[in-house]
Amino acid sequence: DLASDNYFQNPEAYYKDPIKASVDRKKLEQLFSKYRDQQENDKITVDGVMKFLDDLNLSPESILVLIIAWKCKAAVQCEFSKDEFTTGLVELGVDSIEKLKSKLPTLEQEIKDPNKFKDFYQFT
Repeated sequence: DLASDNYFQNPEAYYKDPIKASVDRKKLEQLFSKYRDQQENDKITVDGVMKFLDDLNLSPESILVLIIAWKCKAAVQCEFSKDEFTTGLVELGVDSIEKLKSKLPTLEQEIKDPNKFKDFYQFT
């Protein structure tokens, strides 16, 4: 019983996501380039983040903005380094705005897990 309870309470611990392997790195590079700062080529700054959110149809006040930053392990508010952005999207298994949009409801559900919420809360 204990083993089956653990399996159903933590399915991600037993399931390797094959989606990560299907992420097109070239598309990620293009996506990053679309939003990157023109002066600081290795990061997406406020203007790029606002365009990114606009393309996702997200308000800057949406909790999903924080969830995306958490998933990308963004060190600075309203900013993504190239590594944070690309690694975060690979972890999410997405390489386009459309794929990320379709993943948003799942991300919002994820923080309902007490352990993930704790990690999210500590991030914010």
